[in-house]
Amino acid sequence: MHQMRTTFHLVPAEVWAAAEPGTPYAAPSLDTEGFIHTTDGATALLATANRHYRDDPRPFLVLTVDLDATGSPWTFDDAAQIYPHIYGRIDRSAVLRVRPLVRDGDGRFTGFARDPSGAMVRLRPYVDADRWLTEAIETDDAMMAELGGPLPASAIARVHDRRIAGMARDRLWYFVVELEAEGQAVGTIGLWSDDVDGQRRSEAGWAVLRAFQGQGIALEALRQLLDRADEDGRWGEIHAFPGVSNAASNALCRTAGFRLVGESTVVYAGRDLHCNHWVMSGQTS
Repeated sequence: MHQMRTTFHLVPAEVWAAAEPGTPYAAPSLDTEGFIHTTDGATALLATANRHYRDDPRPFLVLTVDLDATGSPWTFDDAAQIYPHIYGRIDRSAVLRVRPLVRDGDGRFTGFARDPSGAMVRLRPYVDADRWLTEAIETDDAMMAELGGPLPASAIARVHDRRIAGMARDRLWYFVVELEAEGQAVGTIGLWSDDVDGQRRSEAGWAVLRAFQGQGIALEALRQLLDRADEDGRWGEIHAFPGVSNAASNALCRTAGFRLVGESTVVYAGRDLHCNHWVMSGQTS
């Protein structure tokens, strides 16, 4: 399965708008320099934007590009290997996401634009004091029905400790989902990578407390997680494995822009689960 190698391309909004949508994209530098500039990592991209375009008042966009799907060769021409150069046009299917860059009052670029409708929830790192949330979710009969049933209370310490340790070693991201206005914890969401058949595979999982389900909370939390993963750049394709009968989570994957690639047997807490296999091969707002 194709593992994405993503990078960022900075472009004035007016240049992107003028490009013919039905044809591969060619930045002006392709004619003047023979290649299209891209930058690895959000920090380096913002540094590039501020170094070259801080005094340019035009709105700028950042494209997330799958380098190996552009249809053109690419290489690093810098010793630090931060700036891939694409020697040809970029196929539109390789443009995974298009987002505005945000400036402060002095014109300095500060980050990627978020959902303009305003956030309902926020994500914060899971900490030791959040063990109660793991217990509330994973010992609940209804919430764990699609995962083979609730875990015994005796298993919660092991699950909790594994999450804390994984975060400390930066092997997984695990967040508490909080309501933006109240700061109330209403669920969890995570992203991790495992070796599967000799290859690294990134997987996302989430849970929202029953009292807060059906309000769009999981969808917004998932979109925020995907935004962070996109900016971080190390996760590649992101997979999700909701149970085949879990209508809500399967609908969530579809709405968030995942692609259904089949069914799969997944082991969770020693249980074999019959799941749908969804893949995020390109993120959509």
